[in-house]
Parts: sequence; C-alpha cells; structure tokens
Amino acid sequence: MDKSTIRFIMVIRDPMERAYAWYNFGNGENFPGFNVTFEEKVTQELNVIRKCQNYAKSHGITDDVSVWAFCSKTFLEYDGTVVYPGSMARALKYYFRFFDPEQFLVLPLQEYHDNFPEAMERISQHLGLKNTAAFEQSHSNHGRKPYELPKMPQNLVEHFQAEYTEMAELIKKHPNTFYRVQTVFPDRS
Repeated sequence: MDKSTIRFIMVIRDPMERAYAWYNFGNGENFPGFNVTFEEKVTQELNVIRKCQNYAKSHGITDDVSVWAFCSKTFLEYDGTVVYPGSMARALKYYFRFFDPEQFLVLPLQEYHDNFPEAMERISQHLGLKNTAAFEQSHSNHGRKPYELPKMPQNLVEHFQAEYTEMAELIKKHPNTFYRVQTVFPDRS
C-alpha cells in the first residue's frame, strides 16, 4: 500500500475548553472523582501528571512523545481525566514523523458545528471527493445545556501554554494542514 494516498482528518478543540466540558459531563454523570470543584480536579490531575512524567524520566524515558505515551497508559487506569488528553500538537508531531503533513486536515470542532456545510466541503476536497451532494447536519448536541467558560485555573493555563505555542508553530510551518484552527489555537507567544 502506498501510504502517500492515506488522508487523515483530525477534529480538535481548545484543550482548556475540552477539559471544562469533560468536567461538566463527568460531574453531571456523577463519575468517581468529580465531586470536587473544577480547580481541585485540575490540581489533582496535574499532580498525577507530574509524578508520572518524573517516574518516566527516572526510568530513561526522556523524549516528549514517549513520556506522553507512557503517561497516557497511567490515565487509562485513572477515572475520568479532564487534563491529560489535551495534547494535539504532540500527537500531530508524532504522526508527522511517518506521514506528510499535507495528508492531514485539522479543523476545529466549533467550525464543524457552526459551519457544517463549509467544513464538509473542505473535508470532501481533502479526501478528493467530487460532485458531493449538499451536506446536512444530522446530529448535534442541541439538548446540552449551554454554559459560559469560567476563568481558567492558572495552573491549567500554565500547563497548556506549551501546547498553544507548539500548535502555533505547527500552524505556521504547515498552513495547508490546518483549516480555521487559528481561532482555537491563536498564537499566544
């Protein structure tokens, strides 16, 4: 198989917004460990992440991608993490080691929700589909209760600062890979 013909589509979300949304979901569903404030949940998880990273590094696992992979196994056994899955830049850098970035289309979840026909047209172009019929959105989270994002805990902002910087660098380096992602990952450097 010629791997250059493979196309990837990645839908992303601001990691802090995703963390808060997952916290609200877990709290509403009475998941174990969610009976604390958002700030307390974030602090608990950041402590676990730091311990895992230190443990990995003390055992010779030093590059970021390997530490990330090692620690993600820890969180598979940890009930309801809100912080850890937020590193899209690391995931993309990993895949870019094996595939041309032009094989990827990365778009924000909000763009998919707010401008569904345009997002689907861009996805179709990426996949090389022609004569696509008009797309209609058939599923949405219309039943969800809207909420306003709170001021994010400083430790969470600091945790994701590197993510924003890395993503901004990837967007600059591979602009054709990203579709309207700047609204999710503005250059905060």
